[in-house]
Amino acid sequence: MGRFGQIFKDFSNWSTVAGVPHIANANTKISRIFWIIVFLVMLAMFCYELYIMIAKYLSFPAAVTTDILFEEQDFPVVTICNSNPYKYSVVQSNSAFNDINDLMTIYKQAVAGTASNDKYGLSKTMSEPYDRDSLADDALVLLSAQMTDSAKAPALYTYQDLIQDCTFSGKQCSASDFTMYVDPVYGACFSFNEDKSLNYSTNREGIQYGLKLMLTVSQSTPSGINDYLPTTHMAGARLTVNSRGGRPSLEANGIDAGVGFQTAVAIVLQA
Repeated sequence: MGRFGQIFKDFSNWSTVAGVPHIANANTKISRIFWIIVFLVMLAMFCYELYIMIAKYLSFPAAVTTDILFEEQDFPVVTICNSNPYKYSVVQSNSAFNDINDLMTIYKQAVAGTASNDKYGLSKTMSEPYDRDSLADDALVLLSAQMTDSAKAPALYTYQDLIQDCTFSGKQCSASDFTMYVDPVYGACFSFNEDKSLNYSTNREGIQYGLKLMLTVSQSTPSGINDYLPTTHMAGARLTVNSRGGRPSLEANGIDAGVGFQTAVAIVLQA
């Protein structure tokens, strides 16, 4: 056995490659040929599998699985108010609202240009009518803040005054599903699903699975007298959506719903 043969035999004895030790240590020529054939077959299978694996990798296969899951989501709090904070007929007839009634009188005189005792400065020359209206609105909020909620109650709109029909996900809802609070700008407001004992949720999008309200915005009394404050310039409702426990931001984030129109509001949950 030459030097090369001895090196091959030593390598074969230490090698873990299948068949190689048997080739080096075969006692007969037929046995050696058999193990050489086994080795070549195994080598061919390895090369074939390696080729398939590389070819599959270079083809960049992709499997996409899309699952559409419908999970219950807590329904948010929806707050609705009349754009007019107080009934003007009550403001004029109830002595508790004397200061607010005086403000409304001065405002009407300022608009007409006949104000003589303008303690709010509404008749001063202003660049835009908006400035006068904004000043009157601020004065109304300050005067309202000096009154208790119970004193304001006669002039506030009730649930029955504002909401004529209520359904959630096709099922009827009622005044017990709303929490009333007095907003400094919009008067009586009603929040749906604010009560912690309620557990409204939905698993579908669309108006059929949400809250539907039919509102009545009465701009006049049954006798036909205008019941909107002179400082209220839009007939309709003000609404906002917020999470439970948060204070509704009607002035900053509210949405106006006009009279005679259907208004749809859609929201997206962000984690």
